[in-house]
Amino acid sequence: MADTDLLSRALDHHKSGRLEDAKALYLRILDENPDDPDALNYLGVFECQLRRFDQAEELINRSLRINPDNTKAHNNLGNVLRYQGRFDQAEAAFRRAYELDPDNAEAHFNCGTVMLEQGKAQEAAERIREAVALAPEDPRARGLVSSVALLDELGIEDKRLGDDLIHVSAFDGIDTSPLRRIASVLIVQQPEIEALITPEGRALNADQLSAVIKNRLLTRCMAKDFLVHTALEKLLTGVRRQCLEGLLDGTLTEVGGEARSEFLAALANQCFLNEYVFTETPEEKKSAGHLEENIAAAIDAGTAPDAQAIFVLAAYRPLAGTSFGQTLARPEVHQGYPLLSAIVQRQVIEPLMERELAPSLARLTPVEDSVSKDVRQQYEENPYPRWQHLDTREPLPLGLLMKRRFPFLGIEEADYPANPGILVAGSGTGREPVMHAREYQGSSVLAVDLSLASLAYGARMASKMGVDNIEFAQADILELGALDRRFDVIYSSGVLHHMADPVAGWRVLTGLLTERGVMYIGLYSEHARQSVAAARDFIAAGGYPPTAEGIRRCRADIMALPATDPVAGVMNTADFYAMSPCRDLIFHVQEHRFSVPAIAEALKALELRFLGFETRSSVLARYRKQYPDDGALTDLGNWSRMESADPSLFSEMYQFWVTKAQAGVTPDGNRTGR
Repeated sequence: MADTDLLSRALDHHKSGRLEDAKALYLRILDENPDDPDALNYLGVFECQLRRFDQAEELINRSLRINPDNTKAHNNLGNVLRYQGRFDQAEAAFRRAYELDPDNAEAHFNCGTVMLEQGKAQEAAERIREAVALAPEDPRARGLVSSVALLDELGIEDKRLGDDLIHVSAFDGIDTSPLRRIASVLIVQQPEIEALITPEGRALNADQLSAVIKNRLLTRCMAKDFLVHTALEKLLTGVRRQCLEGLLDGTLTEVGGEARSEFLAALANQCFLNEYVFTETPEEKKSAGHLEENIAAAIDAGTAPDAQAIFVLAAYRPLAGTSFGQTLARPEVHQGYPLLSAIVQRQVIEPLMERELAPSLARLTPVEDSVSKDVRQQYEENPYPRWQHLDTREPLPLGLLMKRRFPFLGIEEADYPANPGILVAGSGTGREPVMHAREYQGSSVLAVDLSLASLAYGARMASKMGVDNIEFAQADILELGALDRRFDVIYSSGVLHHMADPVAGWRVLTGLLTERGVMYIGLYSEHARQSVAAARDFIAAGGYPPTAEGIRRCRADIMALPATDPVAGVMNTADFYAMSPCRDLIFHVQEHRFSVPAIAEALKALELRFLGFETRSSVLARYRKQYPDDGALTDLGNWSRMESADPSLFSEMYQFWVTKAQAGVTPDGNRTGR
């Protein structure tokens, strides 16, 4: 066995990133004992980190031949196999690791991950649940989000999903937005909620209202993200009204018991997150006004704030817009009330921070195009999306990430710089630039958008997350050609189709790409957005204005349509259930839709090479099965045929990678000249 001091020093170097020092000590151990299993195992990990998978696999297998019961070696072998896309073999290695050590949470997590890659949602959920039970605070619990979402996608029922959602909702470092639909369905399916779902949304008696208030899954999910279910929305709209009436007439204290404060705070969060999209009656508006006056008078009199009253008001209007909003922001007013502090932070302090940030942001270009001006105005009024959380990711080099994304293309890591420049063109509220700034090791990110309100939201979130390698700036893509900078990676997802001439904007971005640069594009699909097109016609015919009242009225009329109406399909989209997303979905001032042949035509005109779609694992698996001869998954003719057979294939946009035609590699993996 290895000299324990040498091995300990080697592992310390390895963990701290001093890889060459670690390697030297591993080799020193092996000089003394060529069959030392620990040194062989960790040297294999070293080779894996340098993407030398053949050497890594050989070394770890040598270690296992000497010590076949080494759990860590089996786990490391699974990682080597996973990185090569050999998921079935990786699964076997991870399975062996946790069979040897049932308490090894990492092996369970890893096995669940490769099961997800193979579409084995049920088995993946089992593994990840076991891992979560062993290591409940491990951030890899986000894998449970993927498995739950996939179970939903595949129509698989699992009675433990509610408990899973309650668990993952406790983590700030987990993006639960993929779970909006399944969370809403699970809430509605609970007997105490299902019994209250009626088409007319009737008033509840005290016991029924208490049952809603005490529902743990509903409260936790409302606090985390907006819900996406028409029947649930009608129920909550009525519950909000009853809470307002009960607060004003003194009967609210008779329902819900100790769960009431947390429920009301969650309801306030829900309404803030969906931007007050619920309908309200004239009587409610008047009552909310009286409530605001009562709270203002109490605060002016120096009375301690009634937290529950503030929560109910915050379910009707954002606190930042009240006369006492800035008073609530003072620490001495809300400290000592954790639920109130959280509401004040989200509804008052954070919006104030954004308003202060906006004037300080750089203006890189003028905004003179008429369509650009209209789009800017929309997003100044309705920044989108108002995201809250991001998954944590290990930062990796650009070359390594590209090699993993496109293993069939023969990409070499040396083709890409260690400190890549990244442009996010149309950054919206900053979700993408923050994600990529954390994803790409050594990167610097320029995030541009037309809307200062959106940029300020992103800048605040970046600061909150401690991300300091992003520059946020206002700019029009059409004017970026004059920018004296070039970028190794350009992201422009959900942006070009809102321009008067999408290909013109795409051409400008192509000119900003380095010779070996890569570009990620997201475009709407004509096939997938038929219900959106029908809704846009419905809006035009009905004369609904893109205001809060107009959007509420339009949504109510759409929800009253029969399920067979073409317009009703938009209710299956999560964006329908919040104000800014709904405006972006069906009220946008400018929209183009594409087809796969139209994308192929644009790529030809721009002299760009298609590298591959980024879509659900299940879709990629279907493609591989249907077109086994296209190992690179890049035949756009095949993809067009596949979408024609399944128009919903790209319901979340065409999202794909391209590179300049004269650079990189050919689709069959052959190298081209530099």
